[in-house]
Amino acid sequence: MNRMLKVVIGLSLVASSSLYASGDHTGDHMHEGKMTNHMKDMDHETMNINHKKSNMSNSSLNLYHHTIVVDGYQTTISSIKPLKDGKNDMTISILKNKKDIKNAIVNIKFSMPSMPGMEFTENAGIKGNKYNTNINFSMHGEWAYELIFKTSDGLIHKTKNSVHIK
Repeated sequence: MNRMLKVVIGLSLVASSSLYASGDHTGDHMHEGKMTNHMKDMDHETMNINHKKSNMSNSSLNLYHHTIVVDGYQTTISSIKPLKDGKNDMTISILKNKKDIKNAIVNIKFSMPSMPGMEFTENAGIKGNKYNTNINFSMHGEWAYELIFKTSDGLIHKTKNSVHIK
């Protein structure tokens, strides 16, 4: 046991010395008895990013963003704020051949796998070229969702994923 402890401590010292020597010792750690974090905060005000050139805008920098392709349709579910318990505005876009689908019937069904019976379905209404809905998560945890949309040809398409609510 004593020998194993010496090996673990020795390996820890080697690893921390290597990180310190390389200058890459970010994250929470102790320096002279004080908790320190050397991560440099990003100054978004002074960053030189040309959003027009990158084909992005501030409104498209979503904190939740997930894209799935199903049956030739590209579906994207996003939120401009972190998902939390309570009300969350979410946007759904549906594309086929890079063109917006504006005449679908869109529903999103949420369930909590760890708690059977915790499920609900929300309809998404069209606004512009996207569908919007308000999701009210009743508690923290893992929520599975199924995006269900019916296109003008009468076919029903489904995608599945999950989100973790903090």
